[in-house]
Amino acid sequence: MERQRGEWVGVAGVAGKLRVQLPLGWSALVLGGLALVTGLGWLYLGLVREIDDMVRSTVAQFMGTLPLFIGLGILSFRRGCDIDRANVQVKKWWGLLWPWSRHVFGLGQFDKVTLRQEPRQLGSRRKPKLITEYPVRLEGEKRLLVRGDLPEDKARALAREIADYLDLPLESTLPEETEEDKAQ
Repeated sequence: MERQRGEWVGVAGVAGKLRVQLPLGWSALVLGGLALVTGLGWLYLGLVREIDDMVRSTVAQFMGTLPLFIGLGILSFRRGCDIDRANVQVKKWWGLLWPWSRHVFGLGQFDKVTLRQEPRQLGSRRKPKLITEYPVRLEGEKRLLVRGDLPEDKARALAREIADYLDLPLESTLPEETEEDKAQ
């Protein structure tokens, strides 16, 4: 039950827990990297290079500190969902380096795992772009999105993994996989 890079992973040293981590998108990684490099460049100008004027040096240090911390904040952002059978709860969380905000739900509030095929329109009105999403949710009294950004095969595998882990039925609107689909 261990997959990395935005997949589901078992929590280290804890039996009976399933963690689904949500990765940063490429745009957030580029923005964080750009802010980090910009901050380091300004700090280099303010600290390492000899600037005769103290005011310019201080301004360069300040101009480097802000983007440096913004870049570090973006690149250290984490979010995920922990499903814990032992404590009979689901925790949805986000944070920088460690979880800051947690929303806890009881497993008794959910009676099925759902996998849907949902069309979504992106772009402008002039040039609409239609994409298909495959959100994996826990549903029952409450409705909790576990992950909504996976391609069909990975979403199907994640939904099956969660349903097997929690012994809940899997309700899917996707057509069943055939042997030919599995071979491709």
